[in-house]
Amino acid sequence: MAGFEMDDWKRYYVKQGLVVTGYRDLFGMLGVLKYETSYALPSETCLPSRTLRIGLGLTGFGVFFSFLGIILFFDKGLLAIGNILFIMGVIMTIGIKSSLQFFMKPSNFKGTISFGIGFFFVIIGWPVIGMAAEAYGSLILFSGFWPTLSVFVQKTPVIGWVFQQPFIRSFLGYRGKRAPV
Repeated sequence: MAGFEMDDWKRYYVKQGLVVTGYRDLFGMLGVLKYETSYALPSETCLPSRTLRIGLGLTGFGVFFSFLGIILFFDKGLLAIGNILFIMGVIMTIGIKSSLQFFMKPSNFKGTISFGIGFFFVIIGWPVIGMAAEAYGSLILFSGFWPTLSVFVQKTPVIGWVFQQPFIRSFLGYRGKRAPV
């Protein structure tokens, strides 16, 4: 025991695949090492950041509340909450700078303005007009992702064969091209 330094113990336990949350937890009953710290495993660095996880959660809740607001006959409150959560989630997921670059691209102005007008109409209490404008804006904004989504759905194990039928492929507009992701 006397020949090992703290770094030797740390390297040994990280190499074994253990998360060292504190030496007191490992050797506290012996009273040998009382150094309190936390070391992350290399595999934990591959996990998404906290901001990304929160952003994806907010986006999911935004979609859920918007869907619930539509199901409950265009409830103004649920649609407004859904819109706010969705926009905050997108900003937290991809970042403020990337969000501004995406929404302010000259090719996306039409979709951004339509989505913004729809958001405004939902907030002031005209949910049907607002959701129609938001749906149009979303189609324009995210039209570049449809080919990628089409390829993904066609390769899905259970329902992929339906989307590989010639009629469906012509309806979806699949031409073998995908947006760079």
